[in-house]
Amino acid sequence: MNARYLKPQVRRALEKRTELLSRQRCPRIWALTDRLNRVGQASSEKLQHREKLRLILGLVNGALGLFLLLPGLMDPGALPLPLLVGTACFGFSLGILWRIARHLLGILSAVLSLLLLLCALGNWAGCGRFLLPAILCGAVGAAALMPWKRRNAFDRAAQKLLEAAVPAQATVSFSPAGMVIFQEGDGQEPQTIPYADFELVLETKDLLLPVYQNAVTILQKKDLQTGSIPELLEFLSEQAQCAAVRVQAKNRADTARSPKAGPRRTTQK
Repeated sequence: MNARYLKPQVRRALEKRTELLSRQRCPRIWALTDRLNRVGQASSEKLQHREKLRLILGLVNGALGLFLLLPGLMDPGALPLPLLVGTACFGFSLGILWRIARHLLGILSAVLSLLLLLCALGNWAGCGRFLLPAILCGAVGAAALMPWKRRNAFDRAAQKLLEAAVPAQATVSFSPAGMVIFQEGDGQEPQTIPYADFELVLETKDLLLPVYQNAVTILQKKDLQTGSIPELLEFLSEQAQCAAVRVQAKNRADTARSPKAGPRRTTQK
């Protein structure tokens, strides 16, 4: 089993299960969330157009903020309002660019930091107050240009599930009594999980993940020995009467498979 390749699929499956549990417990909140998400949906052309408008808005706000902020810094006592408005506009611009054009923000911030620093050092009496904004812009530029790796809260759980692998000799089969996990050579009786204990079956591109009693069994589709995936899902829906949920790349899906599955693992969650 290629754990590195399958990890994103297991992670998305765990995310989907958590979402389903949350939907059961907080249906009104999810109804509102779905409504808001539908409002935000649009064609790719419209989304690109909106992003361009946001980028222009961010750049215009940044220029306006600087236009008001720099004179206010030179004489804050006489120009408090431009200082406050300029700070607000500039901060709003940083927020927009950080979200949609972080690399561009990093370059612009670094250039602006250098210019402000040169002004401050070249004319300390008149522009000495530019030093602090220069340092702040430099910090923003460095943070924006730094490679950020998003951490997913489900990564660790997915990794643990994939690490706790049943040896390759293990065989999973589906009988009318339940899902049977048998491991050759361990001297133990086969483990049978009744279908009544099944919560749902998650399907990804390469995996099926029956969920039952706070445990998950990870089954690779390619290890299916008899029948087909749709047949197995149909069999499980009849026997276990549980939902089959599809999880595609970044989403979900229904699937099934038939009485016998090949070697795989069972892991406590």
